[in-house]
Amino acid sequence: MAEIEEVSSEAFKWLQQYPPSSWALVYFEGKRFGQMYSNIEEFNKWILKARELPIIQVIEQIHHKLMEEFQDRRLKSNSWFSILAPSAEKRMLEAIAHASTYQVLRSDEVEFEVLSHERSNIVNIDSRSCSCRDWQLFGIPCSHAVAAITSCGKDVYAFTEKCFTAASYREAYAEEIHPISGRIQSGKPRDGPVDDENILVRPPKSRRPPGRPEKKRLCVEDLNREKHTVHCSRCNQTGHYKTTCKAEIINADIEQFQGLT
Repeated sequence: MAEIEEVSSEAFKWLQQYPPSSWALVYFEGKRFGQMYSNIEEFNKWILKARELPIIQVIEQIHHKLMEEFQDRRLKSNSWFSILAPSAEKRMLEAIAHASTYQVLRSDEVEFEVLSHERSNIVNIDSRSCSCRDWQLFGIPCSHAVAAITSCGKDVYAFTEKCFTAASYREAYAEEIHPISGRIQSGKPRDGPVDDENILVRPPKSRRPPGRPEKKRLCVEDLNREKHTVHCSRCNQTGHYKTTCKAEIINADIEQFQGLT
């Protein structure tokens, strides 16, 4: 912030209008539900014990993990008595507590001006929008929207996105993941007799070099990195080094060799 203030005092003052947690959301036009992400590292931690197994056992471990997670989340959600899921319900209760300190001025059936000690905000309950943009970003009415909705005698929970309700959470995990009879066996019929030779996964017969094998992981930086071009100092061509140069020996090379000897 000190460096930004040295470059532009106006930019420094403008940034101070918003909390640091909202700097990346000021001009975000979509909805930010808070729990949607695609982080492969989280999935790797989830199947940490199964990562080094063969692929068939990895699939079995993921299948068992999903069965446990679905059952745990079904049991957990059955103990909820709130309309929204706990995290969304907590956010809603905080908004209701702050809304009691605001003054609401009604313009028409859907538009309101909500006055607080710091500023005033325009709320439109028809488009489900507030000038603070929290309602649009998170899908849950902000404190200004709650003040406007309650002033006209309407239910604030009716203006919350359906995905935050406890009923939607239960519906997401309502389907059961059924167990698979017998182990998954690649390339072998299940109807035949099952013995230790069919279940046990044998190692490959090829000889492995000594030492710990290196893990090859694809890195995003490696994809964007420019490839290094090798250059031959003997023939001035690219694609190989001097030691592997197959160009014909010319007089300059002979003279250079004679000079070295």
